[in-house]
Amino acid sequence: MKSITRNFSGKEKIIIALMLVILLIFAYSYFVDKPIKKDIEDQKQMQSDLQKEIDTASSKIMVLQQMKKELDELNAGDKPTLMPPYNASERERSFLANIVKVTGDYTISIADCTRNGDQIRRQFTVSFTTENYSQVVWFLTQITKCTYRCVINDARCTINRTKNEAGIDEESSVAVTMTATFFETMVGGVPDEALPSDTKR
Repeated sequence: MKSITRNFSGKEKIIIALMLVILLIFAYSYFVDKPIKKDIEDQKQMQSDLQKEIDTASSKIMVLQQMKKELDELNAGDKPTLMPPYNASERERSFLANIVKVTGDYTISIADCTRNGDQIRRQFTVSFTTENYSQVVWFLTQITKCTYRCVINDARCTINRTKNEAGIDEESSVAVTMTATFFETMVGGVPDEALPSDTKR
């Protein structure tokens, strides 16, 4: 039997070398580069999710600290006024912002105040979206039991559900629109006896 052998030409050697290089590049990209990039993206996403959780927790801590401060003032006998003297606009805005930011996306619209004798009325509207109904209850509780005289005029909740391809609820959120009124008294004014009783907090 004859053995047939031949040497590769220089051009063939170059082609084979190029094919090996291309194969190595493809293998590196598929088995090394892509997995590393995917792992980096996953780590960035995890870091972003963790930061959101930290921000939410920080906001809740601030609210709890404020509530503790108010409770300490009550226990110390320094009871805050239930109907603050005019003008309490900045304090009311700060109070609303501190509790509503815990819920997520929100808007606050405060109308111009109206006056009837010594009494001041300041109506406002708050809209926000939260993950579940328990947070809605928490928010409404903060409004009704706050140290400012506040009466809720109207509160509407809309549940938004997202379904997957199989038609099963995948996630949901609650959109809330609330209209309420802060009541204030001019300095030296006579409190409005017709107002609803306070929370006695």
